[in-house]
Amino acid sequence: MGWIFFQSYVLIKKLVMSEEKQNIGRGLNIAFIDNKSKTVSKARSFDTFQDDAELIEALQNTPDHWLIIVACYDECAQRLGIEARTLLQKFGSGLVKELGFRDSYIMIGQKGLKLGLAIEKLEHKGSQEFASRVELSGCLTIPVGAMGPKGSLDAKVVSEKKDIQIASRLDNCGLADPCPAGEISMHIYSGVDHNDHPQICIDGAYYIAKGIKNSGRGLNIVTLNGTSRQVLKVATFDTYAKDSTTLEIFLVNIMNEEIVVIVSFDDSSKKLSDFAKSLLNDLGSSQIQNMQFRSQWYMVGMKGIQGFTKYEQLEYSKDGNWAPLIDRKFCIPTKIKGQTVKPDPLIIKNKSKKDFCDRHVEYTDFCDESHLDDGIFPAPQTNPAWENHAIFSIPIVVVAGLSHTGLQMTLETLMMQPGINPKMVVVMFDENFADAVDLVALFGFHVIRLLSSNRYSDQFAKSIDAVWDLSFFAKETKKPDKVIVLEEDLILAVDFLSYMGQLLSTLEADDTVAAVSAWNVNGYTGLSSDPTLVIRTDGFPGLGFMLKRSFYEKHLRGHMETCCINRSWLGWTLPTANSTDILVPDVSRVFRLPPDGSGGNDALLEELFRRERVTNSEPSPVLGSVHLLVNKKYDALIEKLVQSARVITSSQLDGCSRETGSQLVGLFPPASRSAFLVYYGSETELRRLCRCFGLFSAPDQPPKGLYKEVLRFSFNNNQVLLVSSQSVFAQARSDPSVQVN
Repeated sequence: MGWIFFQSYVLIKKLVMSEEKQNIGRGLNIAFIDNKSKTVSKARSFDTFQDDAELIEALQNTPDHWLIIVACYDECAQRLGIEARTLLQKFGSGLVKELGFRDSYIMIGQKGLKLGLAIEKLEHKGSQEFASRVELSGCLTIPVGAMGPKGSLDAKVVSEKKDIQIASRLDNCGLADPCPAGEISMHIYSGVDHNDHPQICIDGAYYIAKGIKNSGRGLNIVTLNGTSRQVLKVATFDTYAKDSTTLEIFLVNIMNEEIVVIVSFDDSSKKLSDFAKSLLNDLGSSQIQNMQFRSQWYMVGMKGIQGFTKYEQLEYSKDGNWAPLIDRKFCIPTKIKGQTVKPDPLIIKNKSKKDFCDRHVEYTDFCDESHLDDGIFPAPQTNPAWENHAIFSIPIVVVAGLSHTGLQMTLETLMMQPGINPKMVVVMFDENFADAVDLVALFGFHVIRLLSSNRYSDQFAKSIDAVWDLSFFAKETKKPDKVIVLEEDLILAVDFLSYMGQLLSTLEADDTVAAVSAWNVNGYTGLSSDPTLVIRTDGFPGLGFMLKRSFYEKHLRGHMETCCINRSWLGWTLPTANSTDILVPDVSRVFRLPPDGSGGNDALLEELFRRERVTNSEPSPVLGSVHLLVNKKYDALIEKLVQSARVITSSQLDGCSRETGSQLVGLFPPASRSAFLVYYGSETELRRLCRCFGLFSAPDQPPKGLYKEVLRFSFNNNQVLLVSSQSVFAQARSDPSVQVN
């Protein structure tokens, strides 16, 4: 069978997929081939930058022994999750686990092919914007390689139904009394040491015990149908000696509402992957991430459980000895209900934090007795597409203020960013705020003391000037061309770094963009609703942002004391017009704790920080149409919105104010999800419209968040554009009657 395979098209005797045929798209492009007729059954594109649900369904429904030819185009790893990658391993892929953001990848596999025998090539992106192109060509023999039974799960590892052995029987698994109706008896025994043997008894029968072929070192697993009580599979996975790939495939293929009983024996932690831990977490485990060498662990979970199982125990090895024995007999329901609160016993003590709290009584909540043993460690990156992403090599500078609580909350939420590299974080603070040294040390971040300043803005300027050339960053990465700056008293959304990472390539590619902001000055409740939306503005909103070095060198170096003496959210006086375009989220990725005191700006601080705002709470939203944020494409997008929007005349909003804004609901119905356009003729009229919609409006302050005299925001799940009659976009419509003169 002849085939030729490139990154942007697939040819099998004849052209099957290409841009010309209009069936190639972003993500994974796959041709499905019947192994018997050697014909292409279907060819389609799966946009795994956005979602992998359709790909998972297609791979699950692909008949055994069929072939797939896979080509990654543009970006295919962003939402290619654990389940999809594991299913591709069932087609023989050995490299898909390593596929990252904008890597190049191609593969020829066959369902049932043994792991690692697929024909594939992977080229990592590295420091480039995209990875280099990869290609394959030649003749293909079918089968592609040695085939394994049912996704390469060896019968020595997994027994199913008719092959399942029973070592012995014991009424009620040794319980003194029978279980109540609708419950199942169990006995779980982990073994005292490596000379002992694990045991699992279910409903009076021992399926894991000495002499059973599928039991031993690693994780021992029994799955059963809770309704019928029938045991479906018995398996053991030696995750001390072998990698977790077979275990991952096994866990992915567990059916919904199957009960899963697991006990460890000897050591099961050495080669237990993050993939496998995540899958076990999905089955209800709240403690598997804490597994250590020679830990003893058991869990009874269920596929589809909502929350965490209460049937779980983890014991730790101490002083090199074996962990305490687990020997439990109990009854479980035929359908396990999850607990919404993670029942982690917190066996590991945090001595460093306790010592810190003994010295610093001012950190009341942080040092509360119930939190003393909370671990402080960087959140792991569970999405393989983000491993080695360039965002984790960009220095982060936290410019601390004088608030103990504010700095603590900033550092805690920074540490919660998946994939965060503590070596790339530096906290800069006034030399008089010496307490910060001990706090920052708990998190493992760098610290820099700055000469005392009378104003925070002076300290902020010193920090930005200093961060570019710090020697400890040079050990981790090349001379930084961008930095992330966090002002005082910020709480970061869980996707703060993910948000920045998705916009990194746009910042690099567009010379007219100076920075990416994480804060929307107009992001109030009711005016901010779409976490996937990003807009351009020509003002600097500050608080949390990623700044380009080229912009700093050209406009800020040597001028910080003149251009940037104000707090950044008040606006900086920059020397060049049209040089300060900023990318801003519709839904903010940072929340600023309301400042104490007024400092003479009561009305302004009330407007900025004490009105109710929206901060993103979704774990990893994918930003939409990022490619349209570059200069000319964004202008074309705004022009298109102006042309298609429904016009609301200024007279329809007469008498509207923030207090009477409820009248707007009828004009902008939430169900329409449309674009609306309102023209204004002067700044006075724009101020009135801002008060009407509830946008930022403060005495002696101009409206904020405009782009070329267009103010774009969300209202009732609609897009609204306030457009100046003098704006370059005002001429986009041909109907002059709606324009204000």
